[in-house]
Amino acid sequence: MVKWLGGITKVPYFMLCKGILCCSSFLFADSFQILLNNPTPEWMSQQIHKSLLPFDQELSKSFLDALFDESGKHFALMRVRYQEGVLSFQSSIDHEIMNEWQKIFRRLDSLHRLPSRNFDFLISCHDSLCCPSCCDVKVSNGVHIHSRNDDVALDFDHLPIFIQTDCSHSRNIIFPDFLYLGTVPLGEKMTLIHRKIWNRKRPTVFFRGSDSGIYDVSMWRSCPRPALVTLSLQNPDLINARFSLVLHHKEWENFALSQGMIGDYIPLIKHHQYKYLIDVDGNCASNPRNQLIMFSESVIFKVNSDSKSWYYPCIRPYEHFIPIQEDLSDLISQLEWAKTHDQECRAIASNAFELAKQLFTHDNIDLYIYRLLEAYSEKQLGYYQ
Repeated sequence: MVKWLGGITKVPYFMLCKGILCCSSFLFADSFQILLNNPTPEWMSQQIHKSLLPFDQELSKSFLDALFDESGKHFALMRVRYQEGVLSFQSSIDHEIMNEWQKIFRRLDSLHRLPSRNFDFLISCHDSLCCPSCCDVKVSNGVHIHSRNDDVALDFDHLPIFIQTDCSHSRNIIFPDFLYLGTVPLGEKMTLIHRKIWNRKRPTVFFRGSDSGIYDVSMWRSCPRPALVTLSLQNPDLINARFSLVLHHKEWENFALSQGMIGDYIPLIKHHQYKYLIDVDGNCASNPRNQLIMFSESVIFKVNSDSKSWYYPCIRPYEHFIPIQEDLSDLISQLEWAKTHDQECRAIASNAFELAKQLFTHDNIDLYIYRLLEAYSEKQLGYYQ
């Protein structure tokens, strides 16, 4: 009969007596190390390869010096160096997100989750960097669609800058958003809370958020998020979309209040009460909104956009979300489809939930960062000096 030593690890007593175990790590391998030892997911390898493909000489020290000195006069960039095991930072201009990036890289370093190779890169504190190909304004169904902010624009085809969101033209190197350290525990909390049973969720499209994504204040009413709220006011039985409390664009606050466009604040963690959650971009791909509502086990109505986050290769229409046209012209018809295909929607919501549990963990996001920096440093080695 085996005698067990009590406590968390439940180690057989006879193994300790014979000195077979020096520490629990022999039985309980580091979860990140297990991921690192396994084959890299194909989507991850392809995404990293695509992000780094345009860059060769641009990874040289002289190019990065010039880019940091010139672009850093106008944009909040942080230079991250890892040389002979020493991590260092240099900021172009003050920005509150600089501290968040430093916290992330210091954490990775302390956990030995940085590749043991030298690297030198620039990371942006902005949500995105405007791509010239994406700056044209499209007007469709009365909605003004503009995917990027002109005030954060760099007029180059490609730049080796790490960025939280990129576009289909892959101008920069896409990187997980700086909010992930807080998003992960919130996602874990959402997997534990009592989510509403599918048949008890309210069968309306739901949105609460800010009025971000306004490229021209004079066009506020016809930009995507205000257009969504207006559509909700016209169809109150189908859509419950409002801005939360305070607007970014104060000049429109009195108008929004008079029209009933501002509603009570409801945190994302409680959005699971509604069966259909709409995700419409603000200034860029909505981080961490999209990540968190994937934990809701409600079906996501995702408005098409050219702005992409690091994990977007994993999410597919009608498998993890229901696609909606950029101008919202098919929102009502897609809702009608959803109501007549309830079991399909339940499966889509379940698929998104299961995928979120796999993707949005510290280990998995750290793995993406590790593999990206590993590939970056290997490629930079041939061009750095």
